[in-house]
Amino acid sequence: MGRSRTFAPHATYCFGVLISRSISLAVVGATGLVGEAGLEKLAATGLSFSQVHALASTESAGKRIEFGDRLLKVAELASFDFSQAEVALLVVPPAVSLEHARRAAEQGCLVLDLSGVWLADGSVPIWSERALMQDPEILQQHRLISVLAGAPAIVAEFVAALSELPLQRIGCTSLMPASFGGRAVLEDLARQTARLLNSQEAEPTVTPVQYAFSLLAAGSASLGSGALAPAQSLQLALARSPASA
Repeated sequence: MGRSRTFAPHATYCFGVLISRSISLAVVGATGLVGEAGLEKLAATGLSFSQVHALASTESAGKRIEFGDRLLKVAELASFDFSQAEVALLVVPPAVSLEHARRAAEQGCLVLDLSGVWLADGSVPIWSERALMQDPEILQQHRLISVLAGAPAIVAEFVAALSELPLQRIGCTSLMPASFGGRAVLEDLARQTARLLNSQEAEPTVTPVQYAFSLLAAGSASLGSGALAPAQSLQLALARSPASA
């Protein structure tokens, strides 16, 4: 699976449909797996960005990462002034979004959050292609928007398509890639694999049980801080998504 597939298509759709001029962009979580995929995807769209700020933790500050034919120097998220950017794309764990999303919005930035943590806040609108069709002014009316991504975005469209049928209950099984847990889970998976191939105990450090060569993961606990529990985010998204209305 290519890295770009881990990036929410609704976020790219948002930029492609609504941005008709060159803007300044901040990508929060730029050095993570999804952040790297997001930069790659946005660079490939051919959209014009007057400036792109790559933001990450203190440990990653100063690194250089690619954005198309440019090299971006990673800046520290904690001290960044979001008034320097018109749009901020947050591809970070929920705890990081809770700490910085409101600050970015208060500094005048349009914040598109992919963490899912704001799904539980009724004052924060949900973004999806269907939401755009129903309310095209959504990006002008709000500064913080929760982008429907991953399984919730896909399932919401199916629910909308089935809404005319006399169904009382729908069951959903979501199969997540290992990359959903972020770089730490992938590194732990690689470490387990190497140990098992050398006839050693897996000794998982991030996931609660052996992850390598397992048919089933350990559930939401194995996802670390990379995202909300899948069942939780799916229920919240479907409860509020325009596609399910």
